[in-house]
Amino acid sequence: MAFIGGAGTDEIVGPNAATDWQISQKNQGQVRGLNFEQVENLTGGTKVDTFEFLTNGSLSGKIEGLAGADILDFTALGAQDVRLSDIGSVDGFDGTTVGGTIGMGFANINAIAGSTSATTDKLTGIDATALWTIDSQTPSFTYQAKSRTLVFSNFEELTGGSKVDKFDVKATSFAMILNGEGDDDFFNFHSGDLDNYQGKVTIHGGADDNGQPDQRDRIYLDDQGGDNGEERFDYRLEPHSVTWLQTNFAPDRTFAGVYFDETMEFVRLDGTDGVNRFSVRPSEFTVFYVDGNEPGVEDCPPGGGDFLELDLAPLPPVDLNPVTGPKITFTEIVNGRQTKGVWTFDAPHKEVQFESIERFNLLDKLTVSDDAGFNSLPLIDVISPTTLTKYSDVVTNFSSEPLEAFSIFDYPVFQPGAMPASLERLDVNNDGMVSPKDLQILLDHLDEQPGQYDPRLDANRDGSVNVIDISSFLSAIIIEANKNHVVGGVRTTTADLNCDGLDEIIAVSGANLAPRIQVFNGVNGEPMSISQTIGDPSNTYGVYVSAGDFDGDGMVEIATSMERGSQAVTIWKWVDDHFEKVRSFDSGFDPNASGGVRVSTGDLNGDLTDEIIVSTGTGRNPGVSIFSGAGALLGVVQVDAAYGRGGITTTTGDLDGDGYDEILILAGRRGGSLLSYVPGSANIPANSTAILLGALYTGDDALSPLSGVTKDADGDGDDELFIGQLSDGRSSIVRKLEWNDAIDQFFDDGFFETDDEWTGDFLG
Repeated sequence: MAFIGGAGTDEIVGPNAATDWQISQKNQGQVRGLNFEQVENLTGGTKVDTFEFLTNGSLSGKIEGLAGADILDFTALGAQDVRLSDIGSVDGFDGTTVGGTIGMGFANINAIAGSTSATTDKLTGIDATALWTIDSQTPSFTYQAKSRTLVFSNFEELTGGSKVDKFDVKATSFAMILNGEGDDDFFNFHSGDLDNYQGKVTIHGGADDNGQPDQRDRIYLDDQGGDNGEERFDYRLEPHSVTWLQTNFAPDRTFAGVYFDETMEFVRLDGTDGVNRFSVRPSEFTVFYVDGNEPGVEDCPPGGGDFLELDLAPLPPVDLNPVTGPKITFTEIVNGRQTKGVWTFDAPHKEVQFESIERFNLLDKLTVSDDAGFNSLPLIDVISPTTLTKYSDVVTNFSSEPLEAFSIFDYPVFQPGAMPASLERLDVNNDGMVSPKDLQILLDHLDEQPGQYDPRLDANRDGSVNVIDISSFLSAIIIEANKNHVVGGVRTTTADLNCDGLDEIIAVSGANLAPRIQVFNGVNGEPMSISQTIGDPSNTYGVYVSAGDFDGDGMVEIATSMERGSQAVTIWKWVDDHFEKVRSFDSGFDPNASGGVRVSTGDLNGDLTDEIIVSTGTGRNPGVSIFSGAGALLGVVQVDAAYGRGGITTTTGDLDGDGYDEILILAGRRGGSLLSYVPGSANIPANSTAILLGALYTGDDALSPLSGVTKDADGDGDDELFIGQLSDGRSSIVRKLEWNDAIDQFFDDGFFETDDEWTGDFLG
């Protein structure tokens, strides 16, 4: 038996029972064992009706589901474009198909299955607030709007309506496109494990009713739970994507990435409970928010805590303006650690917000201190390597022996405007300064009784002028003099000792001083420790210092050495408010030579543990050795004999962004201002020869010893080299050099001028 329609629009109405309809050709098919032809419209009953389209099936009319959980099945067809128009009059949804599968659309449908052979099926929601649930593991795909629910499957592109759409994405096993269209749409990837998203997801936020970008289309990605636990991952957030970076300490991931366009205003990523790195390139359209989660802010965890690394490489079509100063604002401080806040940038780039982040790049401090000489000042200039502008001064209290034996008549006067407030009472002759003249007046009035002298002459306020007042006078001046009297200068390095994300300033004493060390806060420059003796007080030739993670625990240690009198390198660990000695080892240079050694540190082989680079001090043939943090000799570097015996200094930095630090070798006194380098690599060779790059200065300037340090000043992942001249330097200019790895040479990329009263610029 068959139903054969004729001219006009024919319809078959099914029974009130579960019914399977098969549409095999245009307006042709079978229902409950009966064939039909030339029937344009199909209407189900009050139970479940399944309308299955076979390979060539289509209808020129309409499908009416009526009551029951009715289904459209397009699995045997090619890609479908299904658009919902409203909720059905009975239940389910009404809609249409683009391309003629159902010519007049459908009504009261509760479930739709797309093509299983195609990968571009599209489903569009109605103009109403809606919730899309996407879970390819269960699997479960639903669309909810106006208290109705549509179950769907095999659709790769989902599009919301003109109102708020929330896409609740729990897992994806195939590539998907999600379109928010109008209003403020929310794309929520909250399974707790990004590895659940094995299909690439592309998102378009859409525009509002006026065709303008929405105010708050947003994406949330949660990687805190699942199978990740304490895993360490590197995340990459770029203007159009969130992906992951392969590392040598974390397992590979199946996360295929989330990609979006300029209509997305906000993207948040919550990392695992491990120690993670968030590499973020700011966007012109999207505000990024990263949350490091655990480890807790009360700890200084192995690995140093979650790391926010901003990538400020130029972004087409507009170059990103450099950070014009410290544009980071902390909004929350927990247990003394600043872990929540926001980075802002010059227009047009959007801010980067952060929470539970313990470490940051682009907060590097370039410290410049007066290196040596009897008249060296106890100051450290703190410079932004990004803008080459001065942040602040830090005053150390290193000094030589107290100045009791220093004649007041030889000491410079405290001039008007520069006189410490504590000495104002000692200006007994009212000339606006404290000078030997005031002391002479005291001497002239010795032993005078009350009423016979100016009260200011009674320095100790005991009712008479006597020798005790002379002593008090001298003591007050000596105290102030000691604050400004350093005979050997200061040398520095920077490192984050307390896990607050900001480097502290670690200062050691220069020549003519007992070996001492002191730490200053990286935020306000205030002392964080007393001045601590770290060696034989009789060795007054000066200390060298460098910081690094020598044992791979994520904590910062420091290495120190002496300019003369010792070949030892000593490792120290910061504990509370002081340094404790971990170990010492001999650097192995000529044991009969009196010269000392100098230290620097860097990760030469990319294993996340720093090596210690030891170079010869004055009076020795030039040489460089590489040691592990445990003191094991890893390699020896041959240095050009032209460096001479004036000592050499080294610094390290990743010049080409390959993950391996290079060693930079700088000439000492009368070394011709030579610069050489040793490329970093995965394997540290037992023997290598430094590559000579040439002289950095000419003429008399080439006679002065050099100091250098590297910083990633522009956030592009490549370190820049900053060069200054040490004691008896002819130049007060610190040069910024950029590496060109195409020709293996440096070129000048800026400079700043230090205090021309300084006798040498030590860079740290």
